[in-house]
Parts: sequence; C-alpha cells; structure tokens
Amino acid sequence: MEDIGSRLRTRRKELKLTQGELGRKIGVSAAAISQLEKGESKNPSSQNLLSLAKTLHCSPDWLQTGKDISPKKPSENHPDQSSDHLFSELVNIPVYDAQLAAGSGTWADGDTIVDSMPFLRAWLTKNGLPCIGMVVAYATGESMHPTIKDGDTLLIDTNQKRPVADQVFGFANGDSELRVKRLSKRLDGMWVIRSDSSDLAYRDEVMSPQDISGLHIIGRVVKVIGDL
Repeated sequence: MEDIGSRLRTRRKELKLTQGELGRKIGVSAAAISQLEKGESKNPSSQNLLSLAKTLHCSPDWLQTGKDISPKKPSENHPDQSSDHLFSELVNIPVYDAQLAAGSGTWADGDTIVDSMPFLRAWLTKNGLPCIGMVVAYATGESMHPTIKDGDTLLIDTNQKRPVADQVFGFANGDSELRVKRLSKRLDGMWVIRSDSSDLAYRDEVMSPQDISGLHIIGRVVKVIGDL
C-alpha cells in the first residue's frame, strides 16, 4: 500500500536525488528523510511538506495523500502546476556557504549563496519575521547543545543586529571567527557570551558594552530547523 514514504522515495529516485541531497535542500538530515520513507515518521510539518513538494516538483496533496495530480516524469521537464498558487505563498531564503560554529567558522558579508530554502510567507508573518534579510546557514560543534546541535540548519534574521539579552545570535570576531552563542546581560551592564551546553569546558566570556558593540553581528537565530 502506498503512503507518503513510498511516494517520496519513488519521486526522489525519479529525480536522481540521494536522501542526503534532498535533506540538504529542505534543511533536514538524511536520517530524517530515511525515517519518512520507511514510515517511521508519517506526519511532516506543513513547512517541510511544502518544501518537499517544491523540491520534488509535485503537489503537496499528492505527496501526502496520493490524490490530486501526480507529478510529471523528469523527462517531460514540466513540474506539476496544480499547486502553483501554494508555491506563490513561499519565500525562497538564500542558503549561504558558511558555517556558524558552536566552535569556530568563517563568514563574510559576500559569502556565496549555494542554494535557497522555501519558507511559508504566512509562517514568517505569523512570527513577525520579514521576507527580506533572512538567510540560512549551518551550525557546527556542540557548545550550544541541546538548543542547537551539530549540523543543524539555522534561520537567521540579519535585520536584527543589535544585541538583545537571552537571545541567540550569529556573529564574527575581529579575526572573522564565526560563532553562534547566547548573549546575556548582567545587572552591572556587562554582557556575557554564553554556551547552552552544561559542559564546563565551554566557559562564559564577559564583555563590556563597548566591546560587544564591536562584534560583527550577523543576525539573530530565529529558528533551528531539525528533523521532519
């Protein structure tokens, strides 16, 4: 009996995509795609369902239920257009070839855009996020675990460059070291760069208001995208 997993697997293979390639395009792990195809996960979020449908050039309804219009074969080179009205409600957020480290990494304002990731316009609006100025980058390291895990996809609002207490930001030091940390503010006005991990190896860093203003803040992490 066909289900969303079997339809996903069939369509992925028709488009000659590996589980890892499909996962990267929508911001989840290869393991998450595998779980969905095996039936271990049956209900992807609406965000991920639309992202899958857009990437696989098919209708979300067909992918979820097998109804609606089935997708065209790759050789026909005509993606299903029955859900164009749904895709028009998506905003393609650029994915940058940069890694924010719960450790270290690199970033430059001109880093290369390597892909785009679709987000629901309604979801962005509901969460008070603009459609312009959003970027996607990837996390490495374990210092922000369990909030952010190694390999997680991060949605960052680059419009939010002013430090805000108890929020997670991506920023670059003067030597271009790229980091993602939680910023906290003490009663005496000093700022603390903090890891969420309970591992004592990750120590707090105290900075003055003058020093914190010297950080090159990329933006605030507004969403951590994990499994389906």
